[in-house]
Amino acid sequence: MRIASPITGSDNTEKIQDFDAGQIISDYQKNYKLDVSSYFSGLKKIELFRCCDTGYKFFIPLKTAGDEKLYRELQKLPWYYQKDKWDHRLAGGYIGQKQTVLEVGCGSGEFLEFVQSKGAITLGIELNPGAVQACQKKGLNVCLQTIEKHRQENNKTYDVICAFQVLEHLTQPASFINEAVGLLKTGGAMIISVPNNESLIYRNHFDAGLNLPPHHMGLWDSASLLSLQRYFPLRIEALKWDPLSLGGGAMLNEYFYKASTAPASPVNKIYYRAARFLIERGLHDLSDYLPGHSLLAVYTKIN
Repeated sequence: MRIASPITGSDNTEKIQDFDAGQIISDYQKNYKLDVSSYFSGLKKIELFRCCDTGYKFFIPLKTAGDEKLYRELQKLPWYYQKDKWDHRLAGGYIGQKQTVLEVGCGSGEFLEFVQSKGAITLGIELNPGAVQACQKKGLNVCLQTIEKHRQENNKTYDVICAFQVLEHLTQPASFINEAVGLLKTGGAMIISVPNNESLIYRNHFDAGLNLPPHHMGLWDSASLLSLQRYFPLRIEALKWDPLSLGGGAMLNEYFYKASTAPASPVNKIYYRAARFLIERGLHDLSDYLPGHSLLAVYTKIN
């Protein structure tokens, strides 16, 4: 059976790799104390496919995607959400005063607060009721709504639409992009950031679990982001990666988090502290030359 690409709809795809479902379940339990077995009910394996037209990689079956419950649990990990985000700061440079900005998946609203302080007119949509309430308590204009529902009520409304670390969780990214494009004014900007699967952190990084379902359903790199302008009315304006750093690298933070919480002898604890210091120092010196954790793409809607 041919598998259709979630970007193009074409069956010009190829299978890259199989993953043992039982091993994934075991890794999530061991590394994060999370029971993800319900997402793999009846499955012995999951498969990673590549869209040959775009380079986008995606997992099947789609039913293994995470839900609100999974992300509530992940939010409890101290390194999962970081407030000072490289992609937020960079995206803010593309947003001017009085521009209308929609953030999809706005979380607790840090980016909305940031661009509001720059004079933008903001709205956020979010699927986590707790996050919506937290934003509303801050006085932010945020509602519990899908992008599809929002598109039904709004069309060609916004100057800028942003989605930070959202697309990698979706099983149907093309549908999301179509809705976002429909919400933009002609000439408006779509700004998205995703984990960089060309980085030293994420390249072929599956052993820790979070680059696999139920967390990530798609793997992006610069080629797949550039390819979007061939299939949607978009023109790429900028494509940038964050400098590789310990603070910006979720996978490195994840590694040291697990090391610091695991039972260890005094010698091992000294080793991990020394290793962290040396890696952090080395990454600081080389950060401008090494592709880091995230990619940020800026597009213009062309019609």
